[in-house]
Amino acid sequence: MRRSVKNILRAGALCLILLACALFTTALAAEGGVTYVKYSWEEGSGLSSTTETLKSEYKLIDEPSDIPENEQIGETGQDTWYVVRGNVDSSNRSIVIVGDVNLILEDGCTLTTPRVVLAGSNTLTIYGQEEGSGTLRTTGASNSAGIGTMSGSTQTSGDLSIHGGAVEAKAANYGAGIGGGEYGNCGSVTIYHGTVTATGGSYGSGIGGGWDGNGGSVSIYGGVVKATGGYSSGTGIGSGYYGDSSGSVTIQGGAFVIASSIGDKSNQANWNGVMFQGTSGQVYGEVTLNDAEIPAGYTLAINNGQTLTVASGATLAVKGGVTFTGNGNLTVAEGGALAYYSGANIDLSKVTGDLTFPEIGTGTGAAEDPYIISTADALRALASIVDNGYNFAGKTVVLENDIDLSGEVWNPIGEYDSTGNDNTSFCGTFNGNGRTISGMTFTNSTGYCGLFARVGADGMVENLAVEGSITAQGANCGSIACSNAGTISNCYSNVNITAGYDEDRNVSSAGGIVYFNSGTVSNCYNIGEIKASIPAGICVRNYGGTITDCYNFGKLTLFEYVGNYTESYGIVEDNRSSGAVTSCYYLNTTANEDGASCTSLTAAEFADQNKFSGWNFTTVWEMDPMLGRPVLRAVRENPSYENGTLTISTREQLEAFRDRVDEGEDFTGVTVKL
Repeated sequence: MRRSVKNILRAGALCLILLACALFTTALAAEGGVTYVKYSWEEGSGLSSTTETLKSEYKLIDEPSDIPENEQIGETGQDTWYVVRGNVDSSNRSIVIVGDVNLILEDGCTLTTPRVVLAGSNTLTIYGQEEGSGTLRTTGASNSAGIGTMSGSTQTSGDLSIHGGAVEAKAANYGAGIGGGEYGNCGSVTIYHGTVTATGGSYGSGIGGGWDGNGGSVSIYGGVVKATGGYSSGTGIGSGYYGDSSGSVTIQGGAFVIASSIGDKSNQANWNGVMFQGTSGQVYGEVTLNDAEIPAGYTLAINNGQTLTVASGATLAVKGGVTFTGNGNLTVAEGGALAYYSGANIDLSKVTGDLTFPEIGTGTGAAEDPYIISTADALRALASIVDNGYNFAGKTVVLENDIDLSGEVWNPIGEYDSTGNDNTSFCGTFNGNGRTISGMTFTNSTGYCGLFARVGADGMVENLAVEGSITAQGANCGSIACSNAGTISNCYSNVNITAGYDEDRNVSSAGGIVYFNSGTVSNCYNIGEIKASIPAGICVRNYGGTITDCYNFGKLTLFEYVGNYTESYGIVEDNRSSGAVTSCYYLNTTANEDGASCTSLTAAEFADQNKFSGWNFTTVWEMDPMLGRPVLRAVRENPSYENGTLTISTREQLEAFRDRVDEGEDFTGVTVKL
C-alpha cells in the first residue's frame, strides 16, 4: 500500500511538471508578439514580402542550454519553430536539424555555433524581422560545412531557405560555407533576402559542394550575398575541389552577389541582378537594389543598355569603383541614396538622384543643414568627392574645427580646368567659420597648387585662414585657390611659397590668395612669403575679375632671372579683359611695380586706419595694434612673433595684449617686452 501511494505521488508530480512545460510552451505562443518577414518569388511579379505573426507554438533559444545535449532541434517529420532571443553563444555545441525547422532571428540578437548540420530530407528556413539585424553565425568545425553536411559523409545537404537576417556561415578545412562538408554535395539553397556571408574551408566552396562535392541548386532572388571559396580551388558558388561541374545558379530579383567565382554560367543570359565574379562585377538587366556595398578594390561595370536603380529607402555604399559605358545608367530613387566614400572611383556626375557623404557628416548640404568638416580626413574626403565629379552646387560645407594637414602632401579640392568646366570644380559654399587650415603642404609639385584647384562660377570660399608651405617647380600656385571663377571673401593666407623653374625651365607663378581670377576676391590679405618666377601678393592673372579691399604684407622675392620675368608684384601681375582692382594696398618693400592701380604703403602707414579709404571697419575689418595693420573680424589671425618676442611700445598695443589674455590666449613660449 505504501509503495502504491509513492507511485501515485510520483505520477502526480510528473503530470504537474509536464503540465507546467505545456503551459510554458503555450504561453510563449500566446504572447502573439513574435513577427517575422516572409518573402516569395513569382515569375513576372518578382519578389514580394509579408510580415507574419507567429501563431504556432515555438521554443525559445535565449541561452546555450536551450540547445540539447544531443544537439538536435526539431522533430522527425514535424514542422517546428524556434526563436533566437538575446546573444546566445553556443560555441561548444553544434546544432543538428531534424525535420522541418523554422528559425526566427529577432532583431539585434545573435546565435553562434560551430556548425549547423543540415542533411538529407531535413530542412531549415531562416527568417528575420523588420530591421533584419538578427544573426546566425557558424564558426567552423572538423571538415564540416558551416550549414550543411558533416565531414566524411557523401550525403546531400538538406534544403535551406533564407528570408532575412544575417547569416554568417564559415566552414572548416574541407567543407563549404553552405552546402556539403568533406565529400558532401549541396542540395537546394534559396536566398530571398538578408545578408549572407558564406566562406568555404580550404577546399570547399562558399555555397555548394565540399571537397569532392557537387554544386547543387542555388537560387538567389534578393539580398546581399558574399560567397568565397577556399584558397585551394573551391568555387564561390558551385562545386568544391574535385567536385564535378553539376549544379545550377539562378540570379533574379535584383540580388547583389559577390562570389570569388561561379561554377555554373549556363543561365547567365537570364540573370537579373548584380554579380561580381572575383573583383569585377556587372549589372545584368534592369536592377533595383536594396542596401548594398561595393567594397574597396572591387569595380562594377554598368554597360550600354543596363540600368541600376537604388530603391527608395535603400543605400548603395560605394567604396570601390563604378564604370559606365554607352548609356549605362545609375539612378537613385526618391528616398534612396548613394553613399560615396573617399578612395572610390566613380564619375558622380553620371549619377542621378541623392548622394550622401558619410565621411563629411550626416547633413543634407542645405544652408540650414550643412555638411560638417571637423577632421583632416573629412577634408581629404571632400577633395576626393569633388575630384570624382560632384561639384556641390547649391550645397554648403562648414568647417567646424581648426584642421591640421601636417604629415601628408595635400591634394587640392577639385581639378584645374582651363576651359572653365565646373564638373570637377567646387561650386558650393565653403564657410571656414573663422577656422584655420594649417599644415597644408606641397612638396616638389608640378601643375596646380592650392587648397582648391578651382572654385567654380557659383562657388564661394569665405571666413577662412590657410597656413602652410608650397614647394613647386613649373607650377601655378594660389594659397586659397589656383583658379577662381566664383567668390573668395574674408580670407587670409600665411602660406610660404617657393615656386621655381622645372628642369625644362618652365616658370612658376604664385599668388598669395589665387593664381588666376575671373571671379571676385574681396576682403582678403596675404602675410606669407612668396618666392617665385612670377610672385604676386594677391593674384597673378586677373582676367575680367574683380579684386577689392585686399592687401599684401608678405615678402615677395623674384626666384631668378629668366627671359622677361624681372619683377615682383604687390597685388596683381597681369590685369586684363576689363579686370577691376580697387582699394588694394601692399607693403612698399615687397614689390617693384604693380600691374594694376594699387597703393604702396610703408609699415608705419599700414598701422593708420585712415589710409584704407572706403574699407568697412565696422563689420568686416578692425585695426590690430599688436600687429600694426588691419585684420578680419571674421577670422582671428594667429600672430607669429619675431624670435619669440612680443614688443609692446604703445598704449594701444598694451590694451590689445590685455584683451587677448582676457579672451584666453596664454602666449605660451612668448617673451613680452615693454
